[in-house]
Amino acid sequence: MSQPAATAVQTIVRSKSPQMNQRDRVAQLAKTDFAAAFKLTGSIENVRERIQSLGWVARYAPADQIPRVIAAANKCAGTSREIRHERS
Repeated sequence: MSQPAATAVQTIVRSKSPQMNQRDRVAQLAKTDFAAAFKLTGSIENVRERIQSLGWVARYAPADQIPRVIAAANKCAGTSREIRHERS
């Protein structure tokens, strides 16, 4: 691989945030393992990414667990000054 191409690949790899990878993992996991996906959302530090992950969890959650997921998303949104500002 040429030097410019290697540098471009390194830049792309570095630009991916851990939260993005976790959100994608949650989206995949939610399809088959609600409990594990829901637990993984708690480790996502970025509020917006966590809420998006909870959306994936809710999409595939058993019906009786949806209120629990919504409550977690609401609680998470309440911690974000940015999201509170958007609601105003």
